[in-house]
This record gives sequence, C-alpha cells and structure tokens, in this order.
Amino acid sequence: MRSIEIVTHCWAGRYAHYAYSLTHQLSSLVLHRSSAPVLVALCFDPQDSLVSGAVDFFRGEVDFKLFPMKVSDLGRRSIGRNKAALETQADVVWFTDCDHVFHDGCLDHLADLLWPEWAPMVYAKTIMIHKDWATGDAALVKARVPTLVDIDPNEFMPKRYNKAIGGVQIVRGDFAREHGYLRDIPRWQQPYHGNRQFDSCVCDKAYRRFIQDRRTENSILPIDLPGLYRLRHTQTTHHD
Repeated sequence: MRSIEIVTHCWAGRYAHYAYSLTHQLSSLVLHRSSAPVLVALCFDPQDSLVSGAVDFFRGEVDFKLFPMKVSDLGRRSIGRNKAALETQADVVWFTDCDHVFHDGCLDHLADLLWPEWAPMVYAKTIMIHKDWATGDAALVKARVPTLVDIDPNEFMPKRYNKAIGGVQIVRGDFAREHGYLRDIPRWQQPYHGNRQFDSCVCDKAYRRFIQDRRTENSILPIDLPGLYRLRHTQTTHHD
C-alpha cells in the first residue's frame, strides 16, 4: 500500500472559514482514517492563530509536516507546492485545497490504485460538492471551534471534472521529487504582492501544461475516486 502526502494551503487572515475548512479536512482524516500512511504537508502563516489552533487541536491524531511561510509566499500557491514536492518521501503526492474532505475509502482507493507507468499524474474525474453555497457556509460554521466534525453526504451532489484542476492534482512521488512544482519557471516561484493577498491560483494550468509537454496528451489520467467531497463557500480570498 502506497504512502500518501496531502499538500494543502490554508490562510484565514482574511476569511475565517478557511480555518473551518481545514478543521473539516483534518477531521475527515481522523474519522475516516485510511489504512495507508498519510502525511499532511501544510503551508500556512504561523501568525494565523485560527489555522495554528486547528493544527494544535489535531496534533497526535494527524501526522503533519509544517511549512511556515510569509503571506506573500503563501499567496503564490506554487511556492509551497514546490517546497513540499521536492522534500516529499511519499509514494503519492496529492496537491489539494483545504476545502476538500476525504471520506471512507477515498485514500485507501488511491493507495491501492493500479497506476500505469505512462501517467505521472492522475485526478478525480468526479467529486461531490455541496448542493448550494448556503449549505456549504452552514457546514463550515459547525467548525468554528476546532473539533472533530463530519459532513452530511446527503447535502452533496456529484460534479464531473474534465481536467486536473488545482485541488485534485495527484502525482507520483518520484516525479514530484525530480521536478518539484513549476520549480524552474521564475514567475511561479516569486512571492505574490497583489491587492488580493492571494493569487488566482492558476498555477495548476501551468503545471498541467508542464506535464503534458514532457510526456504526451494522455499523460494525465482521470480516475474514479469515491468518497471525495468539496465544501462550497461564498467568500473567497482569490478575488474581490
């Protein structure tokens, strides 16, 4: 069974609900614990008390590798992803977002996946998302205080992905260690100083192109990954 590293970013300096999302994500790793070894590589601002509080609550229940970062570095998601990729010891690296939740069987399925050699990346072709934004916001409120909190699967509906977007990009560990995450493209390794504080996170598009340019158009494989959920929320740091 493969080991898995989950690379996630969280900054609640502007909107607290990102810390609540992280609480949901970390809760899912405890309540629906995988048989596979799972490490959470968390990119965060150590001055962010809400995120730090969530980490403290889950210490001992979740295995962490912490990447403390300045907000300007944190805001360029590819910087943290690159650091984690180059240092990973895992067999599988999942670049995700803090609003993704892993229910029963999700990570076990990934750990046992029959993964063809020609595909450095796979991605979930279907994810369950909240039926509407109001329902998602209400679920996040339940995690205002760090605690074990679970979602209600009945509040979700399936959404199909036709490409590997930023929260479901999953790569082989050896590929991550060799190439990082847009390591050699200066734009994606520069801090973000825009008014929004967080970049629009379109680095996932550049990473897809990087993988396709190195291999073939068929180098990114869509897979069935049951038990994967995404929390909807009305407020976002990525635009005003």
